[in-house]
Amino acid sequence: MTATSTKWFFYWIIAISAVLAIGTPAIGGLPTVQLTDNGYYNEFPKVSGSYVTWREKRGYRDERVFLYDGSGTMQIPDAGSWMEHLSISGTNVAWAGGTLPSAEMEVYLYDGAVTTQLSDGNVSDVIGDVCVSGSNVAWQAKRNGHYEVFLYDGATTQQLTSGDSHSALGGIFGSNVVWANDSKVFLYNGSTTTQLTDSNIAAGSPRISGSNVVWLAHDGNDDEVFLYDGTTVTQLTDNEYRDFELQVSASHVAWRGYDPDKSNGETREPFYYDGNTVTMVTDNEYFEYELRLSGSNLVWWSSDGSDSEIFLYDGLSVINVSDSNYSDQNADIDGSTIVWTRYHSGGYSDIYMAVIPEPAALSLLALGGFALIRRRT
Repeated sequence: MTATSTKWFFYWIIAISAVLAIGTPAIGGLPTVQLTDNGYYNEFPKVSGSYVTWREKRGYRDERVFLYDGSGTMQIPDAGSWMEHLSISGTNVAWAGGTLPSAEMEVYLYDGAVTTQLSDGNVSDVIGDVCVSGSNVAWQAKRNGHYEVFLYDGATTQQLTSGDSHSALGGIFGSNVVWANDSKVFLYNGSTTTQLTDSNIAAGSPRISGSNVVWLAHDGNDDEVFLYDGTTVTQLTDNEYRDFELQVSASHVAWRGYDPDKSNGETREPFYYDGNTVTMVTDNEYFEYELRLSGSNLVWWSSDGSDSEIFLYDGLSVINVSDSNYSDQNADIDGSTIVWTRYHSGGYSDIYMAVIPEPAALSLLALGGFALIRRRT
């Protein structure tokens, strides 16, 4: 055999990263990092870049907030006795919570150094998400019998809405805030407020990413998905499903569709719009829960037939990310980083993290960790 001759050798190789992470080859299992191991309820992680935050619950109103920075974990100072609606943007973490013995719920921001109370001490009726984007934080709270939207811009807090009906916060991106009020969708761009929807069509549930805003509007039969790209409005769906639970990331949109015709009753399947076409991601007998979208990567949790797992759709195929014998839920994603809660049978839960590999490695995992390669000699 000469140095220039070529022979084909066939090797069954196991994806080393998958073996290191879970011990045996598994279809779709990604290498994971366990961020907590303390015997408490660590839940509801949120991720932004290399930063991850979560709540640790030790007992009734005995809770803490933690921040992982890619190399180590710290407890956020002065976070209060209990907290809800965690949100993260870089080193900035926001939440709603309180400190015993007071029963009032306030809004807090940790800026990477100190924790500051943003609300005015009279916000015991904070509801829904607290949203942070950079140094901007938005939330909703009751004023004069109605829920209104508030914005902290890094220096001062202003009330964006005021009226005779409830306003429902949809999200924040930079200084842009969206909300629904009286079946209409509004956008605040840092200086002015614009109504985005037709007053004659009931609309709501807005979400925002960059200049893109999505919402649901009723077509006379059920709710459909609409996208505003900063200039024009496009109707993305016209189907018999009840569409709901919107997610948007740049020009990518995801949602769940209610399908009442499955053999075991209704199911709720995820759909994905890539900027051009709509794809029905799954078509099975299980419910898919808590969609989260970042670019072309969509995650959720659902049953695999024996327990709940975290699943990833990368625009091409579906991967079982967690692939464990435990209950994996509460996924979040930013870029290629996925975080979630793993509930153990012993009455506690931990935070796990996985990084989506390059497309070639992801395809290898989708094949169950095996591949054929050619070796040149």
